[in-house]
Amino acid sequence: MSKFLNDFVVGIDVSSEFSVVAMLEPNGSLIRKPFRIDHNPAGFNKLLGILKKEEERLK
Repeated sequence: MSKFLNDFVVGIDVSSEFSVVAMLEPNGSLIRKPFRIDHNPAGFNKLLGILKKEEERLK
């Protein structure tokens, strides 16, 4: 059995200037609506903050 079975999933649709991110809980339900991040330090910091928050929440 995979050790990643209980992890949340992040899908990223990358384009040239921004990306759209979707996140699913381990059971497959949507964590939040897909959201846009710009390809700049502020956008990547936003994504990192959201990922850390969800990781803590789902532990």
